[in-house]
Formats: sequence, C-alpha cells, structure tokens
Amino acid sequence: MTYIIFIIVLCILLLVVSTKLYIMKKELRKITNQMTMQDNASLSVQMVDEDLNQLIVSINHLYEKQLEIKNRAVSKEKEIRNSISVISHDMKTPLTSVIGYLQMAQKSQGEEMQNDIATALERAIYLNDLVNDFFEISLIDAESYLPNLESINICELICEEIFALSPSFDKKGMLPVFEKSDKDIRVLGDKKMCTRVFQNYFSNCIKYGVGEITIDIDEDTSDKVKIRICNYPKNEVDPTRMFERYYRDDKARTGEGAGLGMFICKNFVEAMKGTILAEMSGEQLVTTICLPAQQK
Repeated sequence: MTYIIFIIVLCILLLVVSTKLYIMKKELRKITNQMTMQDNASLSVQMVDEDLNQLIVSINHLYEKQLEIKNRAVSKEKEIRNSISVISHDMKTPLTSVIGYLQMAQKSQGEEMQNDIATALERAIYLNDLVNDFFEISLIDAESYLPNLESINICELICEEIFALSPSFDKKGMLPVFEKSDKDIRVLGDKKMCTRVFQNYFSNCIKYGVGEITIDIDEDTSDKVKIRICNYPKNEVDPTRMFERYYRDDKARTGEGAGLGMFICKNFVEAMKGTILAEMSGEQLVTTICLPAQQK
C-alpha cells in the first residue's frame, strides 16, 4: 500500500514539474519572440517565477539602456545634419559675392591678371558647387525636402541648362544633340529639382565624358515622360553603383567633384515620383530618367 502511495505521489510530482517546465518553455519562446521584435518593447511573462522574472527585469533594463543610446545617437546625428545645413547655407552668400567680384575684376584687368582671376574664379565656382551639394545632401539626409509640383516644359528646361553650360561644352569640344528640343512636352515636377538634376548630369558628362552627348525624349506612354541621355565616359563606369553617395569613376580621384551629384539626382527624381536608371550599351553610357507626365 505504501509503495502504491509513493508511486502516486511521485507521478503527481512529475506531472507538476513537467507542467511547470512546459509553461516555462512556452514563456521562454514568448520572450524570444518579443526580443526579435523591431520596436524593442519591454518584455513580459505571465507565469510567476522569481528567477524568470529577474531575467526579464535585467533584459528590460538593457533594452532601456539600448533605447537611450539609440535616441542620443539619432539626436546627435540630427544636430550634425542641421549644422551642415546651416553652415552650407551661410557659406553660399559670401561665395556668391566672391564669384561676382571676380567676374567684374576679370573684365577690367590685363591678360596675365585675367588668367589668374580666371583660375581663382574657377576654384570659387567649384567650391560653390560643393557647398550646394552638401546643403542638398543635408536636406536629403534629414528628409526635409518636399517637391513643389507644377507643370514644366521639360524640353525648354533642358535647353536652358544646355545653353547655360555651353561655354563648358565648347571648352571640352563636346557637342550636345537634343532631339525634340522645340516640343512642348510637360512633366509634373519641381522646377528647382529638375533644374538641379539636369545641371548635375550635364556637368558630370562634361567632367567625365568625351565626344557627343545625345538627349532624346519619349512620350509614348500616357503617365510617364522618358528622357534618355547617351554619352561616352572616358573612364570605366559601373552603372549599378553610379548613383551611390560619393561614387566616382575616377579611381584616383584626380578629377573634380565629391561624387555627390548623381546621388542628389537620384533622390530628387525619386522625390518627384520618378525613376532614374543607367546602363552601358557598348561604349555608351545610357541614362533613362522617367518623370510623371502632366495630364492633358
């Protein structure tokens, strides 16, 4: 009789222990699932177990510390971006004044002095472009740039940018050929962003390309306007990386620019709900920019 009672008690104890182990295993799985969540929420358990509760308290304490560090890092990063934005903005005005004074001085000096002033003017313009790039990058990183959408005659805008850069095209012996330049083809976009996109792209062609540049516009689809730009790069280009921040095809980095222009182009085009894609076709680099069409 005693033996039977012992067996029953043992079975009850085993059942209790097994049940408790099962519940603890279930709770541990729950803890594991909570820890894999993205929001780093505090962990919780339903069963009362001192050791398990102590583990949860320790993990939650670590989570709080991690969240505090993350928030401080995000806040510091935001401060740095804002500082870059403010500094870049403050530098633009004096740089513009320097460029203006150099341009006036260039018209009134002798030939040798004009050459020196031309060099200084070229470097000032280069520095101004860098400041503009960093200012726009700070806006992109802070996600504080929103397009002001309006109807834009894209052919007219491209012609204006080609004309503005014509001295640089001529200096490099490059010929831009624009088909459909007299058409009234309209996109829905931000004029400043569109101007910056084509300004950056054509400047990039001048810096790193040779020979003829062709621009063609396809308006076959009703919702998109496709702008195709073809040029011949003088160095090997990886089109899959072309729009990365700081990417340059000049491996030695002996050319001008910080490798931000194409990154800015991509972000501005995508902000206007468009796409930009580059690929090699033989020796030609073909870039296709798609922008939303203005509905007629």
